[in-house]
Amino acid sequence: MRRGELGFVAVLVGLALAACNSRDTGVGEFQAGRTYDPANRSLRWETTSSERFGMSASDFAKPSSGDAGPGLSWTTPPGWTELPPAQFRDANFRVAGNERAECYLSTLTGEGGGLAANINRWRMQMSLTPLSALEIEALPRVAWLGKQAVAVDFVGSWTGMSGGGKLDGWRLIGWLLVEPTQSRFLKMTGPADVLEGELEHFRQLALSFGPGAREDGARDDGALQEMPAATPKASGELPAGHPPISSASTSAGSASASASTSNVSPSGFEWSPPAGWKRGPEKAMREITYLVGDDGATECYVTLLAGTGGGTLANINRWCGQLGQTPMPENALSKLEHVKMLGADGVLVEIERGAAATSGAEYLLGAVCEQPERSVFVKMTGPRAVLERERAAFVEFCKSARRAQ
Repeated sequence: MRRGELGFVAVLVGLALAACNSRDTGVGEFQAGRTYDPANRSLRWETTSSERFGMSASDFAKPSSGDAGPGLSWTTPPGWTELPPAQFRDANFRVAGNERAECYLSTLTGEGGGLAANINRWRMQMSLTPLSALEIEALPRVAWLGKQAVAVDFVGSWTGMSGGGKLDGWRLIGWLLVEPTQSRFLKMTGPADVLEGELEHFRQLALSFGPGAREDGARDDGALQEMPAATPKASGELPAGHPPISSASTSAGSASASASTSNVSPSGFEWSPPAGWKRGPEKAMREITYLVGDDGATECYVTLLAGTGGGTLANINRWCGQLGQTPMPENALSKLEHVKMLGADGVLVEIERGAAATSGAEYLLGAVCEQPERSVFVKMTGPRAVLERERAAFVEFCKSARRAQ
């Protein structure tokens, strides 16, 4: 007798015993047996459970690629690979540039554990300390799916959900929309240098989610239009050092925005650009960008991250990796030149492109100022001759950082 038959017999025996003991007299009587005869169908023991009960796992499967729930569709960014949906992944992608870089959308019933729990779970995966309730309250908001979602950007050592071995120089970009009835989470993880080049594609993907899709897969409701600026909740300031998601006037497939003439960043900081530097297009996760020279081959930009941003050495070694150089040993930090930024001590680093690099800038000038509440990263890349000529101007630019009046 098979397991299913044993279970069925056990149920019948249980029902019989319950019937025997249901009388108030306490005296049980067995009645004549009855045969179960379902109307208009036969019961065959040799069939599978799905055949017997008229259902299968497909009845409970997630929607297929291109449709994450009723009426929700998207446009896959150029160069990305769309993967089959998986558990807790309604939309699943391999990010261009690295086979370990990935992005996916999760939809959960209710609050999915809550905003704080999910943000701090992600921070734990990045080997970062939890954010306080006030810090979470002040995180930037972005318009997403007709609501206000929370945007996060973390750099650290990735351990993943299993908490296994660490991958240094990793980055996590996420938008979280937590509501009482349903919550959605869009999360991109991978090497920080790879994700730096995919921020605009992440933004485009996020804004492409929505109801309705044309036959060519493109949205017809203006999904890939200007990105709403990340706006903090309440006080008008971001949490200490958290980078904004910059507004960018882009069309589908375009990664640049129109340049601004102001020297004030979206989060309220200001810089004094040296002569010949021009304000460049706004880009996601950058505070401000400047172009040096008429050809635009050299750029200098600033990023702010919450807390230590992964640490000075980890970020310098991420830059070393981008230029194909070996990591800097920890004891070399004390030998670096110092520079004042926002009232704190930072360090200057110069990195030349190594033989291991397959592409990228020829030379890099960088400054890192790590602070408990906020860390500042200034990065200038381009031809070595240009950067050597602009070195003094770069240092003065770093020193000029201040709160806008």
